[in-house]
Amino acid sequence: MASSKRHRTDENTSFSFIDQSTPVPKRPRLKAQPVTLAEIKNLQQERAQKDQAASEAKARAATKHRIEQVLGSITAAGYETLYAFVDELLNIRDQQFSSRVSNMLGQHGEEILNSIRARQPDIVKQWAVGISGEILAEEGQRLVKYLQPRDNQTTSDLLQQFSLERIMSEAEDIAPTLCRLLRQISTKDQSEDKEKVRKNRSLVSLAFIVSRRLFNHIAIGTRNCDLHARTDTQ
Repeated sequence: MASSKRHRTDENTSFSFIDQSTPVPKRPRLKAQPVTLAEIKNLQQERAQKDQAASEAKARAATKHRIEQVLGSITAAGYETLYAFVDELLNIRDQQFSSRVSNMLGQHGEEILNSIRARQPDIVKQWAVGISGEILAEEGQRLVKYLQPRDNQTTSDLLQQFSLERIMSEAEDIAPTLCRLLRQISTKDQSEDKEKVRKNRSLVSLAFIVSRRLFNHIAIGTRNCDLHARTDTQ
């Protein structure tokens, strides 16, 4: 077995002693590379992006964990599907829970609908068209009934009593959804601070509807007069 050898210091090794009169050898100085302001900003942006990405990944992981816990609790409570839980929650008859659901929908209903639209736009579009058609048809019938001339009312009386300002004011109560829709269509490209433009365009929109209704009434009255005149002549 080979014996281990210990390193021995050579006794003849020379040592150099440095006193105050001996100059200290200088080390080579490292020169710093110049860094521009644009490079500093890029480095800062890269660091901020990495920090943001890490923060978002951490937040997503936490959100996933919370949702998994909630879904696990829903399944453990006996709900076979997520829809079963949501449907029962929205239609609960308990007064306390129903009040909480109503308050939540009142405060965040628009955000919930926007989230549904972002995830399933076609479903929301079909639902919106269907429900809007029902609302507009109902309001349109009420508005037509309001604009319908009274029995035995002559055309001259109708023109004399005609007031577009009054019709505009009462139409807002009779058909609010229709008026809002006309206002949005006529002011789609206008900024919110142009109140006068919005009112004028809304007035023109409703005036078109009223004018057509009035024109139809006058046309019917004219045809009736011609018919009576021909009958009397015969």
